[in-house]
Amino acid sequence: MPAEDAAEAVEFIDMTDYYRLANGGSAHLKEYDDNGKTLAQLVLDAAALQRGLALMAQQKPHMFADLVTEDGDSNTADVFLQYCLLGEIRYG
Repeated sequence: MPAEDAAEAVEFIDMTDYYRLANGGSAHLKEYDDNGKTLAQLVLDAAALQRGLALMAQQKPHMFADLVTEDGDSNTADVFLQYCLLGEIRYG
């Protein structure tokens, strides 16, 4: 991605959800099937983050190490969020 595109993308990041999570709030998401039908309403909150960390530490310790040492990548983040939101790896 060219630098000007990256700078433009950053402008669209809404930090509201970050601040909400950091202050005891939550972010609400939906899981869809291939036809666009809603499968589940998902909540990302402190409990979900704790659950995701615990599951990742137990089931993917090498990726957990990457996460906590800030050596992870987009795959690490994807696995973490799936553990947080779904309790398992379903995609990828």
